[in-house]
Amino acid sequence: MKSLNFHSRRRVRPERGFTLLELIIAATILSILTMMALPLARITIQREREKELRQALWEMRDAHRPLQRRRRPPGLPDQSR
Repeated sequence: MKSLNFHSRRRVRPERGFTLLELIIAATILSILTMMALPLARITIQREREKELRQALWEMRDAHRPLQRRRRPPGLPDQSR
């Protein structure tokens, strides 16, 4: 009988940590937020690539312009048109 009294007198501590339900809800919320952010990140990356390509195109155009201004040898057609 002493053992039963010992267990019945023991203090009950509150459980620490998260329940499975709380973890599932948190994971669901994080996955929804991630799914919402991914298209925005893809669009941002695409715009940055387009910006870099436009810059490279302008650099190529600027490099090509001095070549167009040079005089062509006789007999070659003018390609600046």
